[in-house]
Amino acid sequence: MSFKNLLKSKKGQAFSTFQLLIAAVVALAILALLLPMITNSVNIGTSPSDTMTNSLKSARDEPGNLLISEEVKFSAGETPFINTSAIIEGTGLGSDQVRFFTGGYDNDFSIEGEDNANILHILKDETIKYKIATICDSSEELLIEDILDYSLADVDIDIGTNTFENINSTACLIYPIKK
Repeated sequence: MSFKNLLKSKKGQAFSTFQLLIAAVVALAILALLLPMITNSVNIGTSPSDTMTNSLKSARDEPGNLLISEEVKFSAGETPFINTSAIIEGTGLGSDQVRFFTGGYDNDFSIEGEDNANILHILKDETIKYKIATICDSSEELLIEDILDYSLADVDIDIGTNTFENINSTACLIYPIKK
């Protein structure tokens, strides 16, 4: 093979490699445009229960701090009820130490259960997006003080009468918020 023919074949290989690189960049750009549209219509990410479990773990380790999760998608069609016993796994907390609150979103959520605070009922069949607020403290009394400190006055302050059954250990409150 002559030197001239060798140069031609090398040029052709370089050109096809360059075309492949351009095609890859264009494909990535198209994917970057389509991915947000796909993730908006499909629930990709953590479930509300998983997010609540992770929030409980963090809030338990940071008593008195109000922790707010990323936005989570709720739907009664997928999961109509979330029970405290389902979200406490691996947190070191008992279901009697965790209570739900609707956060004032009574059209989207209700609270049910024997003691009226241990089951979050999602009322909407269509997907609704909320962040999850979680706050824990080392006792029921301190949790009530935290609620007042954070100006969460819409949280039923009657929480101290029977909600936690007057426990003297960690108490946590979980509720949906829109911010």
